[in-house]
Amino acid sequence: MFGLFNRKKEKKGFNITSRYGNFIQKENETVLEGALRQNILLPHNCRVGTCRRCEVFINGSTVLACQFSSDSDITLEYNKQWHKANIDNITQLGDEIIKVGLFAPSIELDEEQEGQYVDLTFDKQKNSQRKYSIVSINEKNLILHVKKHPYGEVSNLLANSRHGQEIFISQPQGEFRLPNFDTTPSTGLAIATGSGMGVALTLLDKLCSKYLINPTIISASRKKSLGQYHDLLISDFKQKYPITKDYCMNIDEVNNYLKSSQESNATYIVCGTPELNKLFFDNRVIIEKNRSSIVQESF
Repeated sequence: MFGLFNRKKEKKGFNITSRYGNFIQKENETVLEGALRQNILLPHNCRVGTCRRCEVFINGSTVLACQFSSDSDITLEYNKQWHKANIDNITQLGDEIIKVGLFAPSIELDEEQEGQYVDLTFDKQKNSQRKYSIVSINEKNLILHVKKHPYGEVSNLLANSRHGQEIFISQPQGEFRLPNFDTTPSTGLAIATGSGMGVALTLLDKLCSKYLINPTIISASRKKSLGQYHDLLISDFKQKYPITKDYCMNIDEVNNYLKSSQESNATYIVCGTPELNKLFFDNRVIIEKNRSSIVQESF
């Protein structure tokens, strides 16, 4: 009986802080396993320690997130080299989205990096930075689609920046790209929320250019103001691919669509909120059962 009062309270896990999201790592799992279990997409290519893509810094030491299990609360730090870039142009796309053109002479860029992201800051000494996906690349120029937030320091600075203004960006990184297909996909679907639609359509365009497929676009944004931005991009896309089908759905409707879909050998290109990413994570078994694949990015 007295043992009940003397029993130590078991710790449920350790708090892990990262720029990709905060999560809890349990005692019997690695940092990467804990992140993926909670739908936090830490950078990685494998889970066995060979690619070293998940390398992080913890209290000055270098570890692999796929091999390391923490025994305390920690912060994951990523070594980052900043490169100078200049604002080339700012264009309004609907009420809440701006298209940001950047000139980055010191970075090696190619079209294979479209879909990856860069970290962006106006002051590399401060902690105010955001990551933005690359919608397109042309030699030393890259395009970002940025959603303006009322209290977003970086997005508001971008919206009010001038031509030629100096900023700092990281080298492109991330794994939001088309895989090497064993068989030709039968169809491609881009499902996106917010400013994720721009980069999702970039990958869908690459898919359509390489394979003769019937594309489908699903806008999962709930705000009408973002619908204006989506309508603009979808209209341009359909001019190039007139057979494109497009739908506007909420998250529950997307869920029902996936569960009732008979699509086989399809490629789902997903870029949006954690809620949208979790939906596809939960439906992964159904999708893979139909011999389909998911290209996914949290935005």
